[in-house]
Amino acid sequence: MITYWYLSAEEKEYWESYGLNKRLDLSDNVHIVREHPLVGWHSNVVLVPIINTHRELFANREDNFFTRLTTKQKYWLRANPEATITFIDGLEVKEYDFDIIIENVRKLREDFKMRNRFVFLNNSNHGTVVDKELKIEIIGGLLYPQFTYRKEFTRRELKTYFLDFSTTPTFTKKVVSMNGRFRPSRSILIDKIQKHIPKKDLYLSYHGLDSNWDMDNAEELMSSVYPSFNIPELMSTLSKTPFSTYDKDKSVNLYKPNNKQIFIPEPEIYNDIFIDIMTETLCERENDWRESYREGQFFTEKTTKPIIALKPFMVLASKGYLEYLKDLGFKTFDNWIDEGYDKKDYSGAIEIIEDNIKYINSLPIENLHKLYKEMEPILLHNRKKLLNLLFNDGSSFNKIIKEIC
Repeated sequence: MITYWYLSAEEKEYWESYGLNKRLDLSDNVHIVREHPLVGWHSNVVLVPIINTHRELFANREDNFFTRLTTKQKYWLRANPEATITFIDGLEVKEYDFDIIIENVRKLREDFKMRNRFVFLNNSNHGTVVDKELKIEIIGGLLYPQFTYRKEFTRRELKTYFLDFSTTPTFTKKVVSMNGRFRPSRSILIDKIQKHIPKKDLYLSYHGLDSNWDMDNAEELMSSVYPSFNIPELMSTLSKTPFSTYDKDKSVNLYKPNNKQIFIPEPEIYNDIFIDIMTETLCERENDWRESYREGQFFTEKTTKPIIALKPFMVLASKGYLEYLKDLGFKTFDNWIDEGYDKKDYSGAIEIIEDNIKYINSLPIENLHKLYKEMEPILLHNRKKLLNLLFNDGSSFNKIIKEIC
């Protein structure tokens, strides 16, 4: 049995409106209880859905998830030591202060003799044991596209969007690059694209600064993690954000909850380009200022959009991301593009990507049409694979929960 513990009425309302059951593809033989566990109930997994705004529940020593447990809940946990407390936030990769979590779990063990296992599920493929004695661990493997697309679309509905794209090479431009919130790597990649791809051959957007960043702290970060790059030049580009060379949508790639637009490529853009050059959410590699983000892969709509649109892609992501996609069953484009960037540290990766950009720009549109037709079997394979991964291959969450049980 799986039991839900909601952290608040707000939490329950959020997850129910967001279609948690549909996202997780919970099978009919799994019994879902929406109230707090009571004495006499048995549960292998206590599922605690958390949302972005509740990160603080694991960062405050005096007021956090563990201190908010009621006496009844604590005694239930003590009576059910085989129950695994499983925290799940399938929407974004998160950082948590595990020093505080370890401190709280140790106190619960001392005061209430609890022996439960605590698991944090995330969308990275990276997992680790945080504290073996206290049985605290991170388990990766949730697939973000399953969370998002299964909630927003049925299989049939998603396939109707496929009709907007074909493998007939009618494009007149070479590159699209849609970039959301500020990241140093995004600023660097945009700089490379603007240097080597003329505006007439390019669709480019960058949302840039948001409520988390201003010009001063963005410059401080850029200077500390990428001192060898031209910081004044990069900051000049950032000062112009948000911008888009595609007039119809100046907010391309902005996340809008419950808005399907973010998950579907824009036909008027993607039908008119050869390749999508993008940065994934995790794109800083060894330079990431958030230490836990330096390892693991995070597969999002940034990658699924060119796949749906039947377009090749070049992606600046975590080291080994292309190999990760291949492990999922996708194929990439190493017969036409130097994909050595996938295995390099950041500086080596951006150098190879820049060379690829120069190569793409050197080819006339007619040559790119020819290359595109050569890629057609891979493009069709990838879209079919994505559809099966989203709707046919089974829920990544269910597989992980079975392992936990």
